[in-house]
Amino acid sequence: MPKRSEKNRKISVILLQFHKHLWEQYDVVRVAPVYARNVLLPNKIAVLATPDNLHSLQQKITHARNSIEKKIVSLGQAFDTLLSLKSLDIPVAVNDKWTFYAKIHADDIVNHIQSTYNISLDPDCIVMKKSLDTLGEHPLLYVYKTFRKSFTISLVKKD
Repeated sequence: MPKRSEKNRKISVILLQFHKHLWEQYDVVRVAPVYARNVLLPNKIAVLATPDNLHSLQQKITHARNSIEKKIVSLGQAFDTLLSLKSLDIPVAVNDKWTFYAKIHADDIVNHIQSTYNISLDPDCIVMKKSLDTLGEHPLLYVYKTFRKSFTISLVKKD
């Protein structure tokens, strides 16, 4: 049996709801046919991106794209505020041997930023190679669609 061409290896679907790994509602994404057939379509997470479906959902797609653009603008303003700070310190509880009681995850960083600076971020958009387990400065990357911003947090000992 001949191999499929590169163009035919994935199919386009329109997401009907937010999906953690595929992004926003009404995005048109390309996925493997098996994943679409076994997961997305039966669970009504997506519909095939046929011309009829695209036409019927066009107004919703346009509205979703506008809201994404607004979110990117607000993220830019939020990061301008965060980066204007001299340092983004996160106090961490450590024992007498300077070891963390618990590693720091993206959720912890987002919760601290929300409670301290009243800025809402999505923890799934923070790119971390691994959980943080040492004091000091750690460079991180925030990625949402076309928005990419690097920032540095400092883990300091809690008093």
